[in-house]
Amino acid sequence: MTDTQTTGGTFLVCIDSSDEAKAALRFACMKAERTASSVLMLHVIEPMADVQSLFSLADRMRQERAEEAAALLEDYVAIAKDISSIVPTPLIKEGRLGEVILKVAMEDANINIVVLGATPTSAGRGRLVTWMASQLGDKLMVPLMLVPGMLTEQQLRALI
Repeated sequence: MTDTQTTGGTFLVCIDSSDEAKAALRFACMKAERTASSVLMLHVIEPMADVQSLFSLADRMRQERAEEAAALLEDYVAIAKDISSIVPTPLIKEGRLGEVILKVAMEDANINIVVLGATPTSAGRGRLVTWMASQLGDKLMVPLMLVPGMLTEQQLRALI
């Protein structure tokens, strides 16, 4: 059994710097604690625009983005510890957001739900949700949970 495997499976939570991602993480941690599950936090670093002619600059930018992602996930681990006994496992991948989420969810048989934070005002997140939903029947064999970003901790606990 790996670090992310438990008797209740794994919640895959997609993390960025938004309040919606924080709500998704809080929900997943509370639910995982109740179901003896684990939480895998995924942050995707999207590919940079074409900067191939400036290899050293591109490498430096990639390293800075990886360091920022690691710091972000470290902050989210602290958030999780504040509300539950769950210590999420951080995972940083590079690629197209939806494709990476789908790949990670399909490659880890222990993942039993994908959790996304949602807000009606986020056009970018709306496209991701639409794309992910379209993949459910064809490829993704686990449920997709959308957690409204404006929910309070009390409202989240009421859902658990």
